[in-house]
This record gives sequence, structure tokens and C-alpha cells, in this order.
Amino acid sequence: NWNDRGGMLRLGLPQLVFATSLAGAIYKGLDKFSGMLLASVAAFSIGGVLIVLSQEFQLNADAPWLFGRWLLLALPIVLCARFLPLWLAWISLLNTYTILFIGEHFSGGELFLFDAICWSLILISTALISLQQLLLKRNPDSPDWDWLRPGWPRLLLLIWMQILAVSHLSVRYGIFLFDGLETTAAITMLLDVAVLAGIHCWLRKATRFDIWSLLVSTLAIGLQLTIMAVISLAKVFESSDWDDWKLL
Repeated sequence: NWNDRGGMLRLGLPQLVFATSLAGAIYKGLDKFSGMLLASVAAFSIGGVLIVLSQEFQLNADAPWLFGRWLLLALPIVLCARFLPLWLAWISLLNTYTILFIGEHFSGGELFLFDAICWSLILISTALISLQQLLLKRNPDSPDWDWLRPGWPRLLLLIWMQILAVSHLSVRYGIFLFDGLETTAAITMLLDVAVLAGIHCWLRKATRFDIWSLLVSTLAIGLQLTIMAVISLAKVFESSDWDDWKLL
């Protein structure tokens, strides 16, 4: 019965949740876990406020409009809270916005959109990992950046990058073999290989040996080689006289 409620109630309820959680975060203090959780509620409630506003005033807001403003309005809270799960949630929101924005505003074939989405997300993840490493290197002993020191967020971003690179390379390699030797496909495949090889080499030379990240990187490379081998065999069987051999 949400639509039967008055406009003031529909507008005021999400704003009340936002204001209450933000005030609670300030009262508890962002140095405490409870304050960080309340800040996270405030950041997520911004999305509810924007949805209700767009519905009440008939803004006909599309998904990129919603997620883009949500990103910008939540960013100050995310930076002040310095809460790692909230930071990762904001990064996930950024990836979602990027996918929706490219799909909404760029015309072209499906392959162009696929290339643009994969490589935009890879570049975003690379920039975020580089930013983390830069901040920790410039502030090695500062307690203000302790929230960025755990290795598992970097592992998640590296896994995400490798999933994108493996998926993109597999699709492009199949197109490269079956639909003609395209120059664009060759270039993008080389970039995918550079991403997988670069991550692996960086992890091997890292000062702090991260066995789990290196294991994931090794598995990603092995999976990629397996997929390429299967696609190559399919191409060989298609182009050879395989049916004649079976008759013999």
C-alpha cells in the first residue's frame, strides 16, 4: 500500500532514514564500528531518496542518472567513514554505473559495447589498486590508512580484473579464429594477455608474497590456456576433413 500513502510520507520516510543514520554516525563517531555501520546505512539510503524523488516528481530518471548521482552524493560519506566494506560497495556501484552508462549512451555493435565495458572496468580496477598502493607507500606508518592495508579487497579486485580479461580474451579469440583474422581482435587480445601476465609478474615480484592472489592468477592463466586450446581444436576440426576421417 505504498502508493496509498501521502506524498509527504513517501518523501519524508527515506529522508528520515538518511538523516537519522547520518546523525547517529556522527554521534557514535566514525572511529567506532557502530558509527561506520550507520554511515553505511546513510550512504545506501541516498539511493532510496533519489528513487522516491524521481517517482514523485515524474523525472523519468534512467538508471545512469540514478546511479551517477548516488555515486557522487555517497562519496563524501564513503571517504569520511573509511570503512572497507562500504568502500567496496561504492566500487561495486561504480562498476554498475559504468556498465549502464556505456550501454545507454554509446551506440555501436555488440562487440564494441563488450570491448568498451570490459576494458573500462579493467581500467577502473587498475586505477583503484594503484591508488591503494600509492597511498600506502606514501603513508607507510600512518594509522589513518590502516583500513586500506588488508589484502582481501585487492584480491577481490584482481579476481574481477582476471575474470574480465579471461572472458574478453575467450570471446575475442573465438571471433579471431572463426570470423576472420581481425586486427581489432588481435590488438584487444594482446591487451588481455598483457593484463593477465602483468598481474602474475607483479604478484611474483611483490615485496609481501601473497600466495592466494598468486594462486588465483595461476589458475586464471591455466583456465585461459585451456579455453584457447579447446577453441583451437574446434577450429581445426571444422577446417579439416574430420567427417571423412570418421567415415573411414
